[in-house]
Amino acid sequence: MLDIRDIRRIPETYARKLARRGSSGSLDALLSLDVRRRELIARADGLRQSKGETEKGMRSADKSGDDFARFREQMRTVAQQIKSVAEEQREVEEKLEELLLTIPNVPDD
Repeated sequence: MLDIRDIRRIPETYARKLARRGSSGSLDALLSLDVRRRELIARADGLRQSKGETEKGMRSADKSGDDFARFREQMRTVAQQIKSVAEEQREVEEKLEELLLTIPNVPDD
C-alpha cells in the first residue's frame, strides 16, 4: 500500500507514474479524503482540549451552583461532539484505506 504522506507531498509525480502504468484513477478523491481526515483530527483535538478546560471548571465550581450545572451541560455537549467527530473520522479513514488499497504500486523511474 502506498504512503499517503508521499502522495500528499508530490501528487503530480504519483499521477504521472500511475498514468504511465496504465491506471486511469484520479488521486483527487484520495487527497480530498486525506484533507477531511486531517480536519477531523484537528477538530477532535480542539474538542478534547475544550473538554479538559470544562473539567477544570467543574472541579472549581460549587456542586450545587448554577455554574456546575452549566459546566455539566457543556461537558455533555462536548462529549457528544467528540463522539460524532470520532465516528466520522473512522468512516473517512476506512474510505481512505479502501482507496489506497486500490491504487497499484508505481513504477520506478
